[in-house]
Amino acid sequence: MARGPDPPHHRHVAVMALALFDQLRDLHGLEERCRPLLEAAALLHDVGWCDGGKGHHKRAYDLILRGDLPLGEDLPLVAAVARYHRRGLPKRRHRALRDLDREDRRAVRWLAALLRVADGLDVEHRGQVTGLSCGLGDCTVEVIVRAAASPRAALEAAARKADLFREISGRNLVMQW
Repeated sequence: MARGPDPPHHRHVAVMALALFDQLRDLHGLEERCRPLLEAAALLHDVGWCDGGKGHHKRAYDLILRGDLPLGEDLPLVAAVARYHRRGLPKRRHRALRDLDREDRRAVRWLAALLRVADGLDVEHRGQVTGLSCGLGDCTVEVIVRAAASPRAALEAAARKADLFREISGRNLVMQW
């Protein structure tokens, strides 16, 4: 069944994604210009639900590319980040990455990794996780989340969606409440 628009979820995912971006700068090393691209992708990541649930991440990519958004040359990056917020990991042969240069592909992979984790932190669309703080270890990244009650489902979903994060960072993501 298709979901309707859920602006509170989209805004919450954007806040969580930006917190991860800001606190993990030393790890991802992305330019500041990538921050608003992550925010735009987070706000638009579920736009594909308008046509139904199956494959909504791929439809989001197409809808964002066709949209009249004031993103200029960054539009393909935002669309690609939204496309990879779930399911399969980015592959260079995919249409979303094929025409991007090496630096932009790296940015898409990192931004999608952060978006995936942030989306997992609001898996129930209730805004239960109210904040987070990150710590870098040699082999791990520890994320401590704030929530009024146990966010077990959110922690489990974020851990499941951390596959891309683990792949590109070479570190395990440890989530705690």
